[in-house]
Amino acid sequence: MSKRFHGMKRYLQILLHPHRSELLDRMAKERGVRPTALVRDLVYGALQQHYSRAEYAAAVAADELVRAEGIRNQVNGRKAVRLSAATNVHE
Repeated sequence: MSKRFHGMKRYLQILLHPHRSELLDRMAKERGVRPTALVRDLVYGALQQHYSRAEYAAAVAADELVRAEGIRNQVNGRKAVRLSAATNVHE
């Protein structure tokens, strides 16, 4: 099983039969979202139903911490780039 990641998110690829994928596209359009967002929401909903409230909430909380860390790293990286650029200008 492949465990490829895109940033901090797991990358999954699915293959759908053409006529059912048309239904997915139509459902996504009706809801005003992209098909990938709809699939993600459907998967999260299924996970929430399958696991206990506590277990699912723990996973959501852990994901939120990872997301906050990623944002913090981005902000710190941008600060470092700006500081470096400002230092290079004065040389």
